[in-house]
Amino acid sequence: MIDQTDRIFAWMLAPQNEIFIETLPEISFKMGFGLQNSIITRGAFGILVSEEALRRSSFDACPDIPRGLLDIDETRFLRTRENLDDGHMKLIEQAGEQLYDRVKHTWEELSGPKMRWLRDLPEWEKIARLENHASTLDNKFMIRKIDGIIENLEAKLTNFVRGPIIRCLYESLPSAQISNANSHRRLQQWAGPYVSNFKTIYDNFSPQERTMTRFFWHTLSKLEWDASTSVFNWTDFKNSEWAVPDNPWSGHDDWISAEHGIKRVMISAVEKEVHVFNHAVLQEDIFKPVMQLHDPDKKYGSTSRFDFWTFLAQVRVHVTKVCNEMLDKGEMDWADTTDTLLCLTDAEWSVLPDWEKREVVIELPIRQKEEKEKCELTDLSDWEGADDESMSEWDLIDD
Repeated sequence: MIDQTDRIFAWMLAPQNEIFIETLPEISFKMGFGLQNSIITRGAFGILVSEEALRRSSFDACPDIPRGLLDIDETRFLRTRENLDDGHMKLIEQAGEQLYDRVKHTWEELSGPKMRWLRDLPEWEKIARLENHASTLDNKFMIRKIDGIIENLEAKLTNFVRGPIIRCLYESLPSAQISNANSHRRLQQWAGPYVSNFKTIYDNFSPQERTMTRFFWHTLSKLEWDASTSVFNWTDFKNSEWAVPDNPWSGHDDWISAEHGIKRVMISAVEKEVHVFNHAVLQEDIFKPVMQLHDPDKKYGSTSRFDFWTFLAQVRVHVTKVCNEMLDKGEMDWADTTDTLLCLTDAEWSVLPDWEKREVVIELPIRQKEEKEKCELTDLSDWEGADDESMSEWDLIDD
């Protein structure tokens, strides 16, 4: 029986055979649980939790639809679902809810109206420095003037950065991603032929559902934030080049702007506010005390002027970092056809039993007991009453 089990493990975990777990995760999960094998169980669990998180996003996207109508025999990617008992489903639902809440929180932090993470960028510190300096002035007129300059710049920068990020929610998939997605769906569809087109599936996803796919975070990670790209046109929804005919969101730019509270901002408007800000920085009568405090021999403005391109480079680093965290597969690196997020953490894995740990607890007392008995038998070798026959029996035990 043990040999047969080992053969099953070796076959399922061999290269190119992991697709069995991706195609039939429910069966793999039950098999792993029955055999108390952590490797198979965790592999199948990761797939099911990833799909459950997507299902949770569907609930959020359609709050008026009874949940029972969403509990169909297929996933949103059209993979046929197998039945699991209530105990197993409870584990998957708990971890799926945790994963969905974490991804949702990450997205809201990245794209929220206030975009607080911008204030943690090194270049933004220059804005805070001018704001702090203004608070020390006695001239109320200058305080209001500087506050107005800062407010205008912050508003332009925030809307300018939010535009491309929010825009990714409404992008259609490029042809390469559609081709890969269709290939993955065909490999996973064992119950019948896959005759759909994933572009149609993705185009009908709500924004909430899209954030639970690898396609969305891959699209977001490809945003360019430098002068050589057309990213700046994207912030102007009215005149953008993204409105292609086969995108169902084409022509809804006004609705998108209103829904997310995005004001149309062109790069020229941002550069104008940056120029006004830097002009204020360079007024020595405002910064003279600060100049003497930091470096009396060097003009303060040379190190405190806001650099728009440096700022965009820092934005790119942060956005890329967040995307990489969402696209990380962790111990699920072998999964090739799963296109939902696999960035599970200890919070999700912790709901599973730890069979290996339990086995150690069981083995340890047995091993100690055997060593103790062997030691006691060996000590009897010097017993004067022992004859040759009895000693030979002890020698056999020692051997």
